[in-house]
Amino acid sequence: PPGHIVLRGGVFVVTGFNDTNGDDLDVGVEGGDDDLFASGLDLNTGTATVAFDDLADANRRSTSARTVTCNLTTAASGNGSAGEAIVYLEYMVIRD
Repeated sequence: PPGHIVLRGGVFVVTGFNDTNGDDLDVGVEGGDDDLFASGLDLNTGTATVAFDDLADANRRSTSARTVTCNLTTAASGNGSAGEAIVYLEYMVIRD
């Protein structure tokens, strides 16, 4: 929503991905920087929490609404048989 500030975020890898391609994740915003919050997060390691690595102070606050996006950095080959991850983002809204 407008006036938000991102506190923290990350990816919890429940089951490591095993596709030969596309096992790294970018997290960003629609219509803008697609790796604003995180870039190339490794999804191969099972049962791990990976924090957003690009969450700089300049990226945390926005006066307009933003839609969060998640994209694999390389297109998956389709030969994977496992992989589950949960992306989370914590924020609060600052009211004037």
